[in-house]
Amino acid sequence: MYGENPDNSTPGVSYSGGEVRMSQSRVKPWEGFHQGTPVGYRMIVSKTDDHRFGAECSAKEMEPLLTLLRQFEGIGYHFVRLERVYGG
Repeated sequence: MYGENPDNSTPGVSYSGGEVRMSQSRVKPWEGFHQGTPVGYRMIVSKTDDHRFGAECSAKEMEPLLTLLRQFEGIGYHFVRLERVYGG
């Protein structure tokens, strides 16, 4: 399923393939949306010639992930996504 929440029970939230997204434009600033404290980063790469094969790695800081990305590119992987990870 893809798109806006059909029953409008949670305005500003949409979903796609198991991923929930919060639309900041529809959230009132005084209500806010607290994701928690940033605890690190997660990077996802996949094989250039076959997207079924990928790797995911995480670290407290971004710099080690960028170093790993260069190494992954050297063995035939490409960058897919870098995300900030929140906790508690």
